[in-house]
Order: sequence, then C-alpha cells, then structure tokens
Amino acid sequence: MPSRPAESAPCHEPAVMPLLLRGLGFGVGVLTAAVLLAWSAGLLPAATTSYAVLGVGAAVGAGVLALAAHRRILARATGPYAQDGRLLAGRLQGLLGAAFAAKLAVLVLGMLYVNRVLAAEAAAAKFAATASFAIAFAAASLVLQLGTAGYVARALGRARRTPVDPAGPAAGAAGGTAAGALPMAERSR
Repeated sequence: MPSRPAESAPCHEPAVMPLLLRGLGFGVGVLTAAVLLAWSAGLLPAATTSYAVLGVGAAVGAGVLALAAHRRILARATGPYAQDGRLLAGRLQGLLGAAFAAKLAVLVLGMLYVNRVLAAEAAAAKFAATASFAIAFAAASLVLQLGTAGYVARALGRARRTPVDPAGPAAGAAGGTAAGALPMAERSR
C-alpha cells in the first residue's frame, strides 16, 4: 500500500490545462482531416450527412467534457504520487472510465435528440439517420481520443526524458550562471 506524503501536493492545474488544450486541438485537427477525407471520397451519403455531422460534433463535445476529468487526474499525477506506478495506473484507468462515461452520456442524449427530431419520419429514414449519427459519433470519438491521447502522451514522455534540476532557474541566477535553467542532460556535456 502506498504511503501518503507528509505534505499535500501542490496543484499543477495551470501547467496541465494548456497541454490538454493543445492535445485537444491536435485531436480536432486530425478529426477534421479525417472528416474532410471521408467527405471528399464520397463516404458520407447526402441524405444523412447532417446527422453524421451532428455525430462528429457530439463526439467533440464529449471530448471537451472528458477534458475536465483529464485535468484533475493529470494534475495529481505530477504531484508526490507520480512515482507510484500502481496508483498512477489506477488514476489512468479512472481517466479512461470518466472519458467513457462522458461519451456514453453524450451518445445517449444525441440518440434521444435524433429520435425526437425524426419522430414523424418513416422507419427506413429514421434507421438510416440514427445509424449515420451513431457510426459517425463512434468513429469521430475514436479518432479524437487517439489524436488527443497520442499528443499528450508524447508531450509527457518528452517531459519525463529531460529532467530539470530541482533547484530550478533561481539556482542559476543566484550563482551567476544560467546552468540551473538547463535540463541535467544539457549541463553534463
């Protein structure tokens, strides 16, 4: 069982939020490219394009909702518990669970909306529109999650490979050199 640190962890949310927003922006860019590619290839039927676009929009909305859970979990992952692999793995599983719950809630609300809008339509049109929404939502959600998670994981991996001197930039300024501001790997050359 991991031991609790003597002092509470400082909140690193301001440092985490820009990373998550850049990751979400990257994921939305990848998603936009995929949607434009599918549209230019003629994979979106004209009759249900608006429902497919609604599904893509709902997936982006679910990604934004999941960002709040990502922020809380990643902010805590940089604190004193960051070296405890089991605890960090549990938090990452919680992150995936929260993102799944947000996506499921948005999917259910979207399906209810589509069914309400199409209440008077024929069964065949209703099925095609509902299927178009659901498939577009699932595909867009997956592409967005892969793009965002890949960007954030790569950024966090780069941050872990270049450890910074715990004394920080202030140590370099006090000693008259800027060596404290450089990562340890740069100073060893």
